[in-house]
Amino acid sequence: WDNLNVHRSADIRDYAAEHDWLTIVQLPSYSPDLNPVEGICSLLRRAVTANIVFADRDHHVRAVRSGLRRI
Repeated sequence: WDNLNVHRSADIRDYAAEHDWLTIVQLPSYSPDLNPVEGICSLLRRAVTANIVFADRDHHVRAVRSGLRRI
């Protein structure tokens, strides 16, 4: 996991301790080379959602989906 506080909460630690099949790996806070989704999110932020005020949630979702299709 990364160092986001909700990912380190007592509930998450307890859940992980109770489930032997779950392996948690400590990752740096921002590591696009280890997490390809970071690169995709970066592209979307720069190309799709930058400098736009969305009218509503649906407008935002449509823009992101359109951006994902273009990647």
